[in-house]
Amino acid sequence: MKAIIAVSLGIMSQMLLLAESPAPEPNGGVLLAKRDVVELEFETTVGQGYQVYVRQGEGEWKPHGQAIEGDGEVVTIVYPDGKTDVEFRVET
Repeated sequence: MKAIIAVSLGIMSQMLLLAESPAPEPNGGVLLAKRDVVELEFETTVGQGYQVYVRQGEGEWKPHGQAIEGDGEVVTIVYPDGKTDVEFRVET
Protein backbone atom coordinates (compact mmCIF):
# COMPACT_ATOMS: atom_id res chain seq x y z
CA MET A 1 0.00 0.00 0.00
CA LYS A 2 1.30 3.42 -0.83
CA ALA A 3 0.90 6.23 1.62
CA ILE A 4 0.85 9.47 -0.30
CA ILE A 5 1.10 12.91 1.19
CA ALA A 6 0.81 15.69 -1.32
CA VAL A 7 1.02 19.15 0.12
CA SER A 8 1.65 22.31 -1.81
CA LEU A 9 4.18 24.69 -0.34
CA GLY A 10 1.53 27.38 -0.32
CA ILE A 11 -0.56 25.40 2.16
CA MET A 12 2.50 24.31 4.15
CA SER A 13 3.84 27.85 4.38
CA GLN A 14 0.50 28.97 5.76
CA MET A 15 0.65 26.20 8.36
CA LEU A 16 4.23 27.03 9.27
CA LEU A 17 3.75 30.74 9.81
CA LEU A 18 4.72 31.84 13.27
CA ALA A 19 3.07 34.62 15.19
CA GLU A 20 5.55 37.42 15.76
CA SER A 21 3.34 39.55 17.91
CA PRO A 22 0.48 38.64 20.20
CA ALA A 23 -1.09 42.06 19.62
CA PRO A 24 -3.76 41.92 16.92
CA GLU A 25 -3.68 44.31 14.00
CA PRO A 26 -6.57 46.78 13.57
CA ASN A 27 -8.26 44.47 11.03
CA GLY A 28 -8.34 41.63 13.60
CA GLY A 29 -5.33 39.74 12.19
CA VAL A 30 -2.02 38.84 13.78
CA LEU A 31 1.41 39.82 12.48
CA LEU A 32 3.09 36.73 10.98
CA ALA A 33 6.60 35.83 9.81
CA LYS A 34 7.25 33.51 6.85
CA ARG A 35 9.60 30.58 7.32
CA ASP A 36 11.66 29.28 4.41
CA VAL A 37 11.71 25.73 5.76
CA VAL A 38 9.07 23.03 5.41
CA GLU A 39 8.93 20.28 8.03
CA LEU A 40 7.02 17.11 7.17
CA GLU A 41 6.07 14.81 10.02
CA PHE A 42 4.56 11.36 9.72
CA GLU A 43 4.27 8.27 11.87
CA THR A 44 6.13 5.14 10.81
CA THR A 45 5.43 1.44 11.24
CA VAL A 46 8.13 -0.95 12.43
CA GLY A 47 9.77 -2.69 9.46
CA GLN A 48 8.08 -0.49 6.83
CA GLY A 49 10.25 1.51 4.42
CA TYR A 50 9.46 5.12 3.44
CA GLN A 51 10.75 7.43 0.72
CA VAL A 52 9.91 11.14 0.53
CA TYR A 53 9.54 12.64 -2.94
CA VAL A 54 9.40 16.29 -3.94
CA ARG A 55 8.50 18.14 -7.13
CA GLN A 56 8.18 21.75 -8.15
CA GLY A 57 5.25 22.75 -10.34
CA GLU A 58 4.53 20.14 -12.98
CA GLY A 59 8.09 18.77 -12.84
CA GLU A 60 9.08 15.19 -12.16
CA TRP A 61 8.99 13.63 -8.69
CA LYS A 62 12.51 13.32 -7.26
CA PRO A 63 13.60 11.50 -4.09
CA HIS A 64 14.35 13.76 -1.14
CA GLY A 65 16.95 12.31 1.17
CA GLN A 66 17.52 8.64 1.92
CA ALA A 67 14.88 5.95 2.35
CA ILE A 68 13.70 5.64 5.95
CA GLU A 69 13.20 2.38 7.85
CA GLY A 70 10.15 2.70 10.09
CA ASP A 71 10.58 2.16 13.84
CA GLY A 72 7.12 3.06 15.09
CA GLU A 73 8.14 6.65 15.87
CA VAL A 74 7.27 9.98 14.24
CA VAL A 75 9.79 11.09 11.59
CA THR A 76 10.46 14.75 10.78
CA ILE A 77 11.79 15.56 7.32
CA VAL A 78 13.16 19.06 6.70
CA TYR A 79 12.98 20.69 3.27
CA PRO A 80 15.10 23.85 3.59
CA ASP A 81 14.42 25.37 0.16
CA GLY A 82 12.14 28.42 0.15
CA LYS A 83 10.82 27.73 -3.37
CA THR A 84 7.14 28.09 -4.09
CA ASP A 85 4.76 25.63 -5.77
CA VAL A 86 6.44 22.58 -4.20
CA GLU A 87 4.60 19.32 -3.50
CA PHE A 88 5.61 16.38 -1.35
CA ARG A 89 4.61 12.74 -1.17
CA VAL A 90 5.68 9.76 0.89
CA GLU A 91 5.70 6.26 -0.56
CA THR A 92 5.95 3.01 1.37
